[in-house]
Amino acid sequence: MIRKASKRISFLVKDFLRYEPTLCIERAVLYDEGYENSAHQSIICKRADAIANVLDHMTLYILPGELIAGNQASAPRSAPVFPEFATKWLLSELDVLHLRKSSSFKIANDKKEILRKVLTKWNGRNVNDHIMNNLSDEIKDAEKTLAIIHSGLSSGTGHMIIDYEMVIEHGVKNLLTLLQQKKEKEVSQEAQDFLDSGIIVLEAAIRFAKRYSSLATELSKKEKETERSQELSRMAEILDKVPENPANDLYEAVQSFFIVHTILNIETNGHSISPGRFDQYMYPYYLKEIAKGTSPQFIQELIDSLWIKFNHFNKIRDIQGSKCFDGYPLFQNVILGGINEEGDDVVNELSYICLEATAETRLPQPSLSVRISSTESDKFYSAAAEVAALGLGMPAFFNDHVIIPALTKAGYTLEEARQYGEVGCVEPQVPGTTQGFYTAGYVCLAKCVELVLHNGIDPITGIVVGPNTGELCSLKTFADFMRAYDEQVARFCFLLTHGANIIEKMHSKLTPSPFASLFIEDCVERCKSFEEGGARYNFSAVNAVGMVNAADSLASIKKIVYDEKTVSLEKLVEILDSSAPDAGFMSYLMAQPKYGNDDPYVDNIAADISQKFCDQFKSMKNARGGIFTVGFQSISTHIAFSEAVGNLPDGKRFGEVLADGGVSAAQGRDKLGPTALIKSVSCIDQCQFTNGSLFNIKLNPSVVQGKDGIEVLVSIIKACRDLGIGQVQFNVVSRETLLKAQKEPQKYANLVVRVAGFSVFFTAICRDLQEDIIRRTEHK
Repeated sequence: MIRKASKRISFLVKDFLRYEPTLCIERAVLYDEGYENSAHQSIICKRADAIANVLDHMTLYILPGELIAGNQASAPRSAPVFPEFATKWLLSELDVLHLRKSSSFKIANDKKEILRKVLTKWNGRNVNDHIMNNLSDEIKDAEKTLAIIHSGLSSGTGHMIIDYEMVIEHGVKNLLTLLQQKKEKEVSQEAQDFLDSGIIVLEAAIRFAKRYSSLATELSKKEKETERSQELSRMAEILDKVPENPANDLYEAVQSFFIVHTILNIETNGHSISPGRFDQYMYPYYLKEIAKGTSPQFIQELIDSLWIKFNHFNKIRDIQGSKCFDGYPLFQNVILGGINEEGDDVVNELSYICLEATAETRLPQPSLSVRISSTESDKFYSAAAEVAALGLGMPAFFNDHVIIPALTKAGYTLEEARQYGEVGCVEPQVPGTTQGFYTAGYVCLAKCVELVLHNGIDPITGIVVGPNTGELCSLKTFADFMRAYDEQVARFCFLLTHGANIIEKMHSKLTPSPFASLFIEDCVERCKSFEEGGARYNFSAVNAVGMVNAADSLASIKKIVYDEKTVSLEKLVEILDSSAPDAGFMSYLMAQPKYGNDDPYVDNIAADISQKFCDQFKSMKNARGGIFTVGFQSISTHIAFSEAVGNLPDGKRFGEVLADGGVSAAQGRDKLGPTALIKSVSCIDQCQFTNGSLFNIKLNPSVVQGKDGIEVLVSIIKACRDLGIGQVQFNVVSRETLLKAQKEPQKYANLVVRVAGFSVFFTAICRDLQEDIIRRTEHK
């Protein structure tokens, strides 16, 4: 199936790889100018004026050989700045961004001075400042000790799949007319403001596309090569038409999509703005393109070109955020296959073309996923496995038999749930219906074990951060210990949700999204942005990290303290708190039962604490009146959390990273092969994970070589499906290759690996995260 990329695509990939991540100040300057000059009084209209000013005046480019126009910043891999969300961290880090170990950026000195002036103007006015002024000391202490991590402190919430189908099919002019008609009927000032803001940004979107049309025309006139001149003329025609008007063929549909997708990424710096079920809503236009006689080669080049354009976008995060999301990930998740509302298989020709695009471009974006169930053909399984075998960490595989029931538990109808896509890493969402705030935050369950052992006092900082759950002598039975553990978990779940609601209120008040809200169902009808609760479904999600370390630690405690009585709790803590714990004893702890080896002794504990974590949120409501959903995923927060977790009863030493993913075994502990690992993971009821779960498997490339190797990989995927595992993804790379890439990064600049729910260039991530991937069990 996998072919060699065309000459054009090979050139565009090579050209992209020469760009280094830089900071672009244009958006910050133009946004500030537009906001200050806005004649409107409402925040949402001022936001719309500011965004319109950016679209009207930012630098546009069309690179040699490109078929699709759209840029988020002034150069590929350049990250725009969003002063309305946060300023202080960037002001403090501006001179050292290029020195970072995680996600470094370059910026010229003269641009630094301009940016400093803009950022200083927004001090005290931005979202982060308002949030920090409203968070309690208890929440701040929990953050400081890394018992919890909140997202959304310094950036937008993102995590959306808008109704791209509606935009492509009807054009934004149709929606503009609807808003103008609705404005004549609405009487409240809030509704008028919402509709005015929508009109402002839609008119700006049309002008934005026409600016590209003019640029393409200009370049066409200057172009000496006839074929390229004709390509640019065709681009100019398309951009003059879409997204203002409906698309008539695949080329127009793809360009319409990408202009809208670009504006979404300019409006907010929240990541995980995802295309969703791309092969479904684009398929009618593919058929029209075929009917016109367009060659399959051009169609493949068009999709390949789009895949490359996804990689041009970038995002800058503060130092903590860069540790949690290392490698510049943007989580633009394209998902293929699955079923329709009636339950019929909808894999089509475009599904295979999208798989081929990932294979040909071999870049981290988009985050490619496929849906699997009992309906797909063996041909589709093999095609997806063949791409996974390339070692890109893509596609990830999502199990309809788990995720659809989970979504109905969250409140979607069955017909809606069958239409799900994925945003971010593993978060399921029904496109065009939802504001999910899917990374409201993370709770470190491993830290909760440590706090039980120290009666709520953080042993690293000395801060009383958890509840007083009893001196060690009072924990006479394992049931006593579990009661204390559950109490610690409950406290941090409460603090995280309380903080998340404060964060959401500040976003709603200060940074509503006038453009994105137009393409989320019920926002226009209610005349409310999705930050204000305008969406049909309103979720916030809490994610568990370090669950496996917690389960392994609890199993060790149960076995050696309570069952075998080999050591007392007091002695255990004394050894663990030592700056240099006894090596023999730590090896002894490492030899205790470990999750990932089909051992009910520890697997049952993992299942129990996972269920209890989900139960914590059943009665909680978010700031928009919706529910809290629950996920088991780490992104790369397991690296950040590891800095604040000491020696643990599972044998993990201070400084070693926590288990990756959400339900993956801890690095190197799954000793009995992938079958035993899968059986351990299947012990956990993943239908309860309404925000998804993340499961990594690392395979040596020899396992998946040739036809027989692909059949082995398909068998593993189907085993995960049949045993009720919600998601699985593969790193197919050898330890030797990774070690070579560490030593000679310049030779492996395009080596892509899977970190958690995202793929990145291996050489772009910090050393700790590289070591984490190297240490994961490599199944042979």
